[in-house]
Amino acid sequence: MAGRILLAIPVYNEVRHLPQVLAGVLQIMDAEDLLIIDDGSTDGTLVAIEHLRLPTLQHAQNEGKGISLLQALRYAREKQYDWLVCMDGDGQHHPADLPLFLQHIARDEDDVVLGNRMQRAGTMPLQRQWSNRLSSLILSLLINNGQRLIDTQCGFRALRVSSLQETWFREKGFQFESEVLLVLGRRGCRIRQIPIQSCYAQEKSSIHPMADTLRFLKLVFRSLW
Repeated sequence: MAGRILLAIPVYNEVRHLPQVLAGVLQIMDAEDLLIIDDGSTDGTLVAIEHLRLPTLQHAQNEGKGISLLQALRYAREKQYDWLVCMDGDGQHHPADLPLFLQHIARDEDDVVLGNRMQRAGTMPLQRQWSNRLSSLILSLLINNGQRLIDTQCGFRALRVSSLQETWFREKGFQFESEVLLVLGRRGCRIRQIPIQSCYAQEKSSIHPMADTLRFLKLVFRSLW
């Protein structure tokens, strides 16, 4: 029995995309099992969805995706959820893939169910594909458990709440997602990878390749000691 499942969606200035994402999600999940974490949006993101009356946490200023996901973990633990599913609110994660995660959660065989966009990379920019492959290879080598992780930068994932402790993590931004896999992989947690869609629009990403590469390297070097 998989138990209770919370779906957390961290957002920052996603007024254009979040309503459509939620329209798809609410066909699959109950509203009470959703959590929106607004990381200091200034474009009226929460105003656009306030009629849905969803559970919401709001930051006065932008604090980073890692902080938002740690808050989601804390909320899941306080509300006695067994699983935390994380997906982005920018339209790059398709709600139609959500049932795939729920199916694997129901089998109760894994600690992490990780989306893999690389089998169906579609519109993913080539630069992003290569950076994903390289960072995934590096993390696989650092974990060193015999498993090759394919898309460690994918934020669409399910995490068993009992496998996580907040004090294990130090990253505040996007690298939190890599840190989670690194820590759990080294602790022997079971990570399953499932193919999902890759949805990329021709819009400016909130990810900054150079700065985020440097942060990733910082995470790598720190993990060696």
